This record gives sequence, C-alpha cells and structure tokens, in this order.
Amino acid sequence: MPRNNEVSDEEYQDMLRQLSELPGAKDVGMLRLDTRMPDLFESETRSVRLGSSRGCLPAGNYTFLEFYCNDPKCDCRRVVLQVREDSDPETLIACINFGWERLAFYKKWMRGNLENAKLVKGGDLDPSGPRDERARAVLNLFKELLMPDEAYVKRLGTHYRKFKGSVLKEQPSSSRWARRPGGGGRRRRLR
Repeated sequence: MPRNNEVSDEEYQDMLRQLSELPGAKDVGMLRLDTRMPDLFESETRSVRLGSSRGCLPAGNYTFLEFYCNDPKCDCRRVVLQVREDSDPETLIACINFGWERLAFYKKWMRGNLENAKLVKGGDLDPSGPRDERARAVLNLFKELLMPDEAYVKRLGTHYRKFKGSVLKEQPSSSRWARRPGGGGRRRRLR
C-alpha cells in the first residue's frame, strides 16, 4: 500500500536506498540551521498559525525548522524541514524534503531517477520522518502556503548557501571543491 498518494512501498524503499548512496549520506548528517547560524534561526524561522482546526491538524502555531547537509563535498541544494507544533515542541509532526532548484538539477543529483527528483523538487515527506495523516496534512499546508511564497523559497536557498559557506570555512582549501550532482564529471567550486 502506498505511504502517500505519490509513491508505492517499492518506490519508497528504492528512494531510501538511493538517498543512502548519495555523497555524505553515511558520514555526515543534516544539522539544524541554528548550529551554524543562530541569528538567522532566531529571525527567519518560518511558522504557520492555524486559528482553527484544518482537517486532522488542530489550531496552533506550526514551526518549520530548517536542517541542511553538513557534508562539505555535497551540493544537494535542499532542506529538510522538521515541523513541530509550539505547544508540544518535543513531538515531530513531519519532515519535509524540499529542493528549490530546477528539476534537471535533482534528476542529475539523483543519478537519473526522475521520479525521486520530482519528490525532492516538489516537496515530499522525508523518509526519516513520520508518514501518517498529520504529516501529510502538514505537507499539504507547506505546498499550499509556503512553496508558492517566492521570497520564502529564495530565503531557503540563501540559508543553504550561508550554511554551506560556514561548513567550507572549516575545511582545508583543497576540500572546497565538490563533484557535480550525480557524482560524475568535472568538479566545481561550491558557492
């Protein structure tokens, strides 16, 4: 039975396998924005306030915490958003995997897998988080309210570049070069 409307169990397992094979997946994790950029975290973390219930989501303030890849050799250009409701900050409601670049970028990064590239580009529940009805409702909230907000999407890209810049500053100069998405071909300087 599909875990959501977009992927079957087999496709989901394939995506997990592919994600685990990407550069840095085994060695380095995603870190919350405040670990490197506390000022940005304090001033620019996004929340959605629901004044009344929306389906299975009760009224409340839903905070979208940004996590970025900490691997200096990876240029994934994506964010994992952990969503929590402010009255119960210990409970993870959803993890949303989202990329802001063109689909072709993620297809190359996902080693030619167009279906998985669409999941990253279009925003989908991250395999590491909840995949229940509430998680899908939060994903729909994200797609309806936040994805269309061009300033917010641009801000995620800016946060990614600043976060990666701080990662690269800690590396010897020879480590500041990364393989192109998909792992092959020429190397290019990360910006």
